[in-house]
Amino acid sequence: MGASGIRSARMRLPGGVALAGAVGALALASAGWLEGVTVGAVLLALWAACRLWGPPASRQQRLLAAACACYALGEAFWLAAELATGEANPLGGPSDLFYLAFYGLAATSLLGLLRSTAERGMRESLPPALMSVAGVAAVGFRLLVYPVLEGPTHPAAEVWPAFGYAAGSLVLVTLALAAVFSRRVEPARANRFAPLLGGMALMAAGDLHYLAETLVGRYQTSFWADGPWLAALALLGLSGTAFRNEARSRESDEAPRVSRSCLIPTLVSALAVAALVALDLHQYGLITSGVAFSALGLVALGTGYRASEIRRQDRLLQQTLSAAARNLQTQVEARTRELAGLVSATRSIHDSLNPEAIARTSVEQVRDLLQSDAALLWIPPSPSDAPSEAKATWCHAGLGNQELSALNVVATTPPSEGPVQLQARPDGESATNYLLVPVGLRDHPAGWLGVLRRERPFSQLEQGLAASIAHTVASAMDNARAHQKVLSLAQLDPVTGVLNPRTMHDRLARALADRRPEDSLALLLLDLVNFRQVNAIHGLPAGDAILRRAAQLLTVCIPEGAVAGRFGSDEFLVLLPGVGLQEAANVAEAIAKTLSTYGYSVPNGPFLPIPCHIGVAVAPEDGESVNALLGAANWNLSIAKRNDVTVGLATDSRREDRKFLSDESFAALDALVAAVDNKDSYTRRHSEEVADYSLWLAEELGCSQETLDLVRMAALLHDVGKIGVPTEILTKPGRLTDAEYDTMKRHPVIGGMLIGAFRGMGRILDGAKYHHERWDGTGYPEGLKGNDIPWLGRLIAVADAFSAMTTNRPYRKGLSVSEAVRRLEEAAGTQLDPYMVEAFVRALTRRGLYRVSVRDELRQRRAA
Repeated sequence: MGASGIRSARMRLPGGVALAGAVGALALASAGWLEGVTVGAVLLALWAACRLWGPPASRQQRLLAAACACYALGEAFWLAAELATGEANPLGGPSDLFYLAFYGLAATSLLGLLRSTAERGMRESLPPALMSVAGVAAVGFRLLVYPVLEGPTHPAAEVWPAFGYAAGSLVLVTLALAAVFSRRVEPARANRFAPLLGGMALMAAGDLHYLAETLVGRYQTSFWADGPWLAALALLGLSGTAFRNEARSRESDEAPRVSRSCLIPTLVSALAVAALVALDLHQYGLITSGVAFSALGLVALGTGYRASEIRRQDRLLQQTLSAAARNLQTQVEARTRELAGLVSATRSIHDSLNPEAIARTSVEQVRDLLQSDAALLWIPPSPSDAPSEAKATWCHAGLGNQELSALNVVATTPPSEGPVQLQARPDGESATNYLLVPVGLRDHPAGWLGVLRRERPFSQLEQGLAASIAHTVASAMDNARAHQKVLSLAQLDPVTGVLNPRTMHDRLARALADRRPEDSLALLLLDLVNFRQVNAIHGLPAGDAILRRAAQLLTVCIPEGAVAGRFGSDEFLVLLPGVGLQEAANVAEAIAKTLSTYGYSVPNGPFLPIPCHIGVAVAPEDGESVNALLGAANWNLSIAKRNDVTVGLATDSRREDRKFLSDESFAALDALVAAVDNKDSYTRRHSEEVADYSLWLAEELGCSQETLDLVRMAALLHDVGKIGVPTEILTKPGRLTDAEYDTMKRHPVIGGMLIGAFRGMGRILDGAKYHHERWDGTGYPEGLKGNDIPWLGRLIAVADAFSAMTTNRPYRKGLSVSEAVRRLEEAAGTQLDPYMVEAFVRALTRRGLYRVSVRDELRQRRAA
């Protein structure tokens, strides 16, 4: 009953009581006080019936209203018959029909009310209520009815209504007591059955007394005889008012609970048996058969009830345990699926080291795992990122424009410490639930992982799963950023800070692969002039500073989209995508001018310009492969050095010369080498070894296939000039005299003249002519120094020295590889190019011919 219903009942109840009191007073003045009270009780019951019948009323409430009306009419007919005939007990009139109809209607109404409020508790509480009522009824029957049965009684046909009254009242008491016993009834509703139970109990007492008096024909109207009925009628009216406006109760979601303890019905039954036995012993001195059967019946009823209660509780417990087991199994299966999904999501997220791929995988996995409509991930840029790399990581799946605009505020909202759930309900639309989870990265501003779902909010478990995914995303993002940082460091040259040679080689290969047929790709190979002299004069720290300054100026000069990096000890490489030959030449001129103008100022020393030579190659004119372009750039760089110009370009005639290395020319020169071999067998074998070692060194330097072919031919022909040296000098086992040595020193010049006489062989001339020049400038034939010595001559000089030291001669045994390497390293910087020596040692190590010791490695690190 709601609060408004209670207030309404309290406001109208005094009016009904006042009306009943006024009419009762008139009846009292005209007929007597008992008749006045009866009339008042009848009017009160009729007023309650009218109140119950009005809307809103359920079927059970209207049945109770009809029951009240029947009882009131029965009482009215009883009073009218008594006043008209003067008889105190007018049997067989219409009043008995109304009384009996009252019991049927009241029992039906009460049973319906109990079902609607008690549900399963009603079925549990009926047996103990029936047991208690049976015990009390047995005692009442023994006290009131049983004694009068021993004397003369009226015929059964005249007293049958009295039996019906007693049975009906006992049924009503049983139903009301069952409601009180039931725990399924809410306390407030159980209290509404209290006046009904009291009224039914009074009515049962009055009916038992009436039955006993009617059986012997001595019933007389009096306050003590009719008082219980009148009080029951008043309580019935009050209980009917209590059910006014009562809505049908909802079934509770709780698990079924055990009804009240069977202690009360058991105790009542025991007391009833004890009372029956005591009465028989007191009156007759023995236990009569009726009492014995009653006692046995109560004991059997109690035992049966107890057994059924135990079985019912066992079934209830089994059902509860089964339900708990099913619920637990369902939860375990759900947790297992969620754990498997979490493991799968974690594995998928950690599979990549790319932040964008991690973001895409994260939103897809969290969307599937939480069965949501959309998901997003937002990671702000790191303050430590370079301006060109500072960008937020933003990825979403399933979001429309409306949701995206609604979530724009996320980017400026400071992240919290835990998940935050929000709900938006636009006008005319269903609710949308947002779950925002912070993603805390190491040494980085925190971001958000957001999940959107319509209708159903996110549970605590789902919030925990989202937090786990966010933690996984943070870990994966940290790993990806650390990997990118390490990868970036691995791609940079430690001295200059620009890309290292290997990375530049990879960038060139990627640029060629991505180039469209109609696009150009220019390549600048830049070599610093006299860099070795700077190291010798100002020291290695100054040389490193010049390299860093050159790299800094180079990155400033190149246009947007170009890439610059180191490509050798004193060489740089520049990639110019989409640039043709003339534009590349202009860029090269600008670079050379900038380096020479802004140069480097030695601390407390002079200003040093940074002069350079630059070789230019363009795809597709000079080739479409990495080796072809590098070979062309190196060719043009050597031309720029030879002609002492800043920029070397590939003209059509030069391209033809580079391609023209005829088989006839090489065959003729090879025949001269064979002629030398006839004079000195060492020369041929030595030339082949030098060719192999030179190829190893060229491959280690990353030369193109075209360059490798040139190196091989130059190495095979490097001693072709010995054709002009007398045989006795070539084969002399001892030390040469000064005159003989001067004659021997002429073979590089002779070789250069022979090779230069053949068209297209000019590129390999440097190998034969300059392989006896020394790094310190004390070599022959021209006494060139450092980088002024042509590249091919410096390369073959290392291979020639290693072959000479490790080859057995008639007058001495060849050195071991380790000893030869030691002597090469000692000659680096004096006789040989140190960069070439270092690369050659790497080539030997790569082929398993030499193993760098810990001492050598430490020495190399100190030197670096």
